[in-house]
Amino acid sequence: MSINQKLLDMLCCPATKIPVVKLEKEALSDLNSKIESGEVFYNDGVKVEAQIKEALITKNNELIYVVEDGIPIMITEKSIAADFIDQNLL
Repeated sequence: MSINQKLLDMLCCPATKIPVVKLEKEALSDLNSKIESGEVFYNDGVKVEAQIKEALITKNNELIYVVEDGIPIMITEKSIAADFIDQNLL
């Protein structure tokens, strides 16, 4: 299930208040390959174990928030620093 566009238009990062947008397919693929090789951690220090189907990223390309079943998990500790992704894909 994809995130509703009206909801997306209202969302922003709870820490920085910067709006979020959908993470593009190529960047999501890059992130998932790094998850598979054990390189990605949530901001609370826990390793990301599962592949991500959908995610949001702050417009300044700093934080990623996972979307589960169409529901964005907007918890700062469960965000992912975008520096795990090839910056050319953002």
